[in-house]
Amino acid sequence: MESIFLPSILWLAALGGLFGVILAWASRRFAVEEDPRVDRVLEMLPGANCGGCGYPSCREFAQAIVEGKTTPGACVASNSEMVLKISRLVGLKVEEQRTPMVAVVHCQGGKKQTTELFDYEGIEDCRAAVLLFEGSKGCVYGCLGLGSCVNACPFGAISMGSNGLPVVDDNLCTGCGICVTVCPKGIIELIPKEQKIYLACSSHDRGRKVKDVCTVGCVGCGICAKVTPEDGIQMRDNLPEIDYQKNPNLVLAVHKCPQHCFVDKVKVRAKVAIGTDCNGCGQCKQLCPMGAIDGEPGERHTVIREKCVGCGICDMPFLDHLEEMRWRIIRSLVAVVVAALVCFFFSGQLLDFLTRPAVSLHPAPKIIFLSPIGMFTVRLTASVVAGVVLSLPFILYQVWCFIAPGLLEKERRYLPKVLLYSSLCFLAGAAVAYFVVVPMALRFLIGMATPEIQPQFDIGRYIGFVLKLTMAFGLVFELPVFSYFLTQMGILTPQFLRRKRPYAIVLIFLTAAILTPPDIFSQILMALPLILLYEISIWISSLVERGKAAS
Repeated sequence: MESIFLPSILWLAALGGLFGVILAWASRRFAVEEDPRVDRVLEMLPGANCGGCGYPSCREFAQAIVEGKTTPGACVASNSEMVLKISRLVGLKVEEQRTPMVAVVHCQGGKKQTTELFDYEGIEDCRAAVLLFEGSKGCVYGCLGLGSCVNACPFGAISMGSNGLPVVDDNLCTGCGICVTVCPKGIIELIPKEQKIYLACSSHDRGRKVKDVCTVGCVGCGICAKVTPEDGIQMRDNLPEIDYQKNPNLVLAVHKCPQHCFVDKVKVRAKVAIGTDCNGCGQCKQLCPMGAIDGEPGERHTVIREKCVGCGICDMPFLDHLEEMRWRIIRSLVAVVVAALVCFFFSGQLLDFLTRPAVSLHPAPKIIFLSPIGMFTVRLTASVVAGVVLSLPFILYQVWCFIAPGLLEKERRYLPKVLLYSSLCFLAGAAVAYFVVVPMALRFLIGMATPEIQPQFDIGRYIGFVLKLTMAFGLVFELPVFSYFLTQMGILTPQFLRRKRPYAIVLIFLTAAILTPPDIFSQILMALPLILLYEISIWISSLVERGKAAS
């Protein structure tokens, strides 16, 4: 019996020893040495394995840091102290800390604010509920409130509020973005942590369609975009889009939104205080969009605390105003240049239009140019003027955006109407000049020719003559419009206009002499309509004053 087991045991022992030697050799030969710094880096990391850095786990992320494939700042849960320690450990240059981000929910339509289409009794997960008719809520864009984001957050930064909507704790949120990818409605977004205001709606519908399903939904009115400085908000598909790169001042949007769609995490903002060194210049009063500053010129102004919302526009440094004005001027110039380039390609048709009053005369004068670059200069001039006219709506919009924050509510209400009606009156005046005044002036002036002396027009001077008359008549036709709105605002009265009539007539003839070409006939052609417009302005001002008295 012993003769049977003993050889087997010896053979097994020999094989075990042989395999042990082989394994020992293999472990040395094929050993993969791990940098001990990986474990030390891993100890410094939060250990949430959230994947926000782009790696499946914190260990893989630590390995990538040690190997130089990424930087410590890629960890969304990192802080400056952690980044500094890891950078020193692995010998990396300390990088600039990334902008801290925080998740916000673009919906505030809870149980009491929205309608329910049906009772959902399925799996308590938004990703499952959305498969059934986009969810049970009447608003197809709104939060379903089943807590998928709550369950997915590895930091416990999201909880369900009493209204059935998720609430984000800014102190716990690291901006990893897991909730963003989990939400089937796509209503969670990461924004800079320093930005305390965000839009709490995702609906792309408008007006009544929104109000039928949600009492706090955005109706796409666009008021927020109009009152926010520096184009911080743009309307995209009926929904405000905030450009956080510009760090916009959104306080006015919060208070002007009729649906209260914006959420301000700062519950009470500091009111403006005016120091004792105020000299009463009135600049802050003009800038305040809420009419919260009062005071007489030359005297210290005061803040009406009930109206002040703490937007800080009145406290905006003067250089910041200049910077904003500079950019709006640049945008306007770019618009003019682009429009002028487009018009230059159609400069031939444009010149045909401008020379039509002359070539339609009998006999028609000969139009020439007197220098090699004369025709090019004329085409360029006509294109620039046409470019200014075409880009005028955009220029007026830039003017409106710059001055609107500094206007009172009454002034903001009148200004768009002023711009609209003044544009129409300008076009009417230009049309009168082109179709009536220019042909009459040309017939009168050409009628002075003799058989021996026949007219020949230099194209440059002729175009200047036409443009000057057209622009001048366009400007003088603005008088009734400004009379109407200035009377509405209480700045002008018909009594004042009647009392100043003699001075106005003298000023009209002086203005006509300046604006028109240097001939008495053109001056009279402009002065007579201008006097008529002045009388119409008195009549309009009287009507407005009677209407105000009756009301």
